[in-house]
Amino acid sequence: MIKVGRWLGYAGAAIILAAIFWLGHVSIDLFIAAPATVRLGVLTAAVSVLTFVFNNSRQQTREINSRQFSDKREAYQKFFDFLFEIFSAQKKGIEHSDDDLIERMHNITKGLMVWGSARTINQYNQFMRNVINPPKSPLDQFRNVESLLKAFRQDLGHDDRKLEAFGLSKLILKADEHDKLKS
Repeated sequence: MIKVGRWLGYAGAAIILAAIFWLGHVSIDLFIAAPATVRLGVLTAAVSVLTFVFNNSRQQTREINSRQFSDKREAYQKFFDFLFEIFSAQKKGIEHSDDDLIERMHNITKGLMVWGSARTINQYNQFMRNVINPPKSPLDQFRNVESLLKAFRQDLGHDDRKLEAFGLSKLILKADEHDKLKS
């Protein structure tokens, strides 16, 4: 019985496709046979409808991105604040409790789960794997951080193509340490 239903579905789909092709063929024949003024009117209407649909789609995408921007910015800001606090605490010799660090990372992760793009979430997961099992090279560690920071920025709409290598990581370091970050 299941096979009969499947074949009926295939037959129905084939009939629908055949009808679409037939209607398309008839429409093209009618379009070609129509006077020039009718063809111009049809083309004008088609272009108008396509333009309207395209602009509506773009406007909707812009509105969604605009509504999400402030929430994304807030979620990503938590990570940036955390990163700068860690670097500042290391320079001052201040220790954080593991429970505090874990709690803050959980809050950051929750924000990313809701607001992060797929690329940002993938980069964050890679970052976290490297936190657990750090690469041997400090340069690879900075490469990992740089990739995550760029993913955040791209998600917020920044274009970092003209940014120099390790440009974001260098903002965290002292100026005399910049030469250590050469790719």
